[in-house]
Amino acid sequence: MINSRRKGHSFERLIVKDFKEIGYTRAERTQEGSKSDRDGIDIMNAGEWRPQCKVGAKYCQPKIINEVYCRNGIPIVITKADRQGTLAILKWKDMITIMKRLMEHGEMKQEQMDMLINQKAV
Repeated sequence: MINSRRKGHSFERLIVKDFKEIGYTRAERTQEGSKSDRDGIDIMNAGEWRPQCKVGAKYCQPKIINEVYCRNGIPIVITKADRQGTLAILKWKDMITIMKRLMEHGEMKQEQMDMLINQKAV
């Protein structure tokens, strides 16, 4: 049976690999320093992303996003539950920023963005 610390480090390495595959070639785990020095960020050199990785028997709570301190950049929590897929949690204002950028580059149409913004929570 794998211990939780080893499981967490293994998950972080997997996420670093994913970041590298999409072009963040300098991405690496923040292994050095105390937790307070890292501001809750588990992976550095990931562009403007400020990822914190959480893996466990269940998905982490969305409020964990508040533990990722960012003076600049986009905080994101990447979480995986046992025998489940990986999810990303980010603040809605940051999602809007990303969608606007996609629109500016022609990757998203205004109607699609309007539909997402105007949907009511279920």
